[in-house]
Amino acid sequence: MEDKLIRIAHAAAWLVSLAIGSAAAPAEPWVERLRATVRFDLPRHQMLVHAAVELGLDAETRELWIGLADHELVRTEVETIEGDRRFSWVAREQPERRRKVIVLRLREPAGERLPLQLEYRVTAPARGGAELSLQPGALHAAPASRWWPVALAPEATAPAAAAPRRTELRLVVPREFLVHGGGRIEADHEKGKVRHVDLRYETPGPLEPFFLAAPYQRRTFDHQGTQLVLLTLQELPRVPGVVDEVADLIASYRGCAGGAAPLPSLTIAESAVDFGGPGASIGFHGTALLGSQAFAIADGRPRFKPSALRALGCGAE
Repeated sequence: MEDKLIRIAHAAAWLVSLAIGSAAAPAEPWVERLRATVRFDLPRHQMLVHAAVELGLDAETRELWIGLADHELVRTEVETIEGDRRFSWVAREQPERRRKVIVLRLREPAGERLPLQLEYRVTAPARGGAELSLQPGALHAAPASRWWPVALAPEATAPAAAAPRRTELRLVVPREFLVHGGGRIEADHEKGKVRHVDLRYETPGPLEPFFLAAPYQRRTFDHQGTQLVLLTLQELPRVPGVVDEVADLIASYRGCAGGAAPLPSLTIAESAVDFGGPGASIGFHGTALLGSQAFAIADGRPRFKPSALRALGCGAE
């Protein structure tokens, strides 16, 4: 009933605005494109981001905000901001909004696109967490981490949740790390002691961009139209029964999903940290990210714990 009343009130306000001839509110700004190189200092639990950002905005915009994650779990420090138009900027703390806001004031209307160059440093807590974990042995940036810049209207009262419309990332990780992400891997090559992995997200949804990296052991299985990828921090025994157990896992997932069509691919990745307790997990975009001890080896055989199913929204044991 309350929701219905709210909808009626909104409709009434819209009709009133038409009756008095009020002008339409300017469109909310957004991030049209993000191209970034992300370098990691894992002993310090930090990542340094060099980002080229293309903002989409109303043609007459003279002020807008850029929001970066900045709260008790993720700290962000802005190094530089540059652009091809003259503007002034100042960083403001916005603790009640759980982000740092960069206020851009344009000396002239920017048109419909505003390109910027940003350099900023993100620090995650030493113990990591479910959103952003930067550990010496592994790292992951889950969708909820919001480490990327978001565009906000001035005096915004609610944080923007949209991901950039197009995202291209170059991750610079230790050479022995294997990278998995929601986007398409465009390139993967070693350079000295590091590995450069290029990821492209053509049509990011609300759960992107995300990425995982660690010295993973990778095993791939095909079963009835679904490719299952296991990324574990330990070598799984190469025994015939493994394939059967993987098939059972997929069958259990299909059962609890209500007979839905098989996924084209499913990645189950083990994390080096716990997400609030044993068996905790995160599921997104065809990937189940499991806390440590998600896999167990007993009598030389791998055991996939129920968290693998719970991460995908399944309650089956």
